[in-house]
Amino acid sequence: MTRHFSASLMLAVLISSSVVPASEDDHHHHDEHHNHDAHVHGQAEIYLVIEGAKLFVEIESPAANVFGFEHEPKNDEQSQIVAKAKSTLAQADNVLRIRGGECTLTSSELELPFQGHDLHHHEHTDEPTHTEVEVSYLYECVDSQAVTEIDIQLFENFDGFEEIDVESIIHSKQGSQSLTKKDRLIKL
Repeated sequence: MTRHFSASLMLAVLISSSVVPASEDDHHHHDEHHNHDAHVHGQAEIYLVIEGAKLFVEIESPAANVFGFEHEPKNDEQSQIVAKAKSTLAQADNVLRIRGGECTLTSSELELPFQGHDLHHHEHTDEPTHTEVEVSYLYECVDSQAVTEIDIQLFENFDGFEEIDVESIIHSKQGSQSLTKKDRLIKL
């Protein structure tokens, strides 16, 4: 039985349990953030929650950032791109590397478009589509207070990522930051 961990659910639970208001310094990037409801190629969101021994990460991204396209694969080459991306995302170390805290991955979930795609029996349309990739990872840490940073590997493994907005609740403290290819560390 697969358990689905939703970032919004995790955030709601943690917000309702004694979240300390963040200082103005923690939100210095807030005005720079883009509308998270907008589908913008090159951009993605990461939701990070660390509470107790749990560390939860959810990533939401336009499919174009991961595959280079957002339509059903039209040929064998595109089908192979999707398969390779799925394999890459299934290995959490290809997506993020946690430094400190002795964290162990306990579960992960991939929500990818084109699941069960049959290349030879599907009609293609030229209508533009907006498909999303969602990936979540749940870790159990020996000492989550000792986690010093999270190195985001998406920029290394997928050419489509330009900026990633991070929203976090870390030990009941809210924060946000933007990551780029040159500045890809979430520092805690």
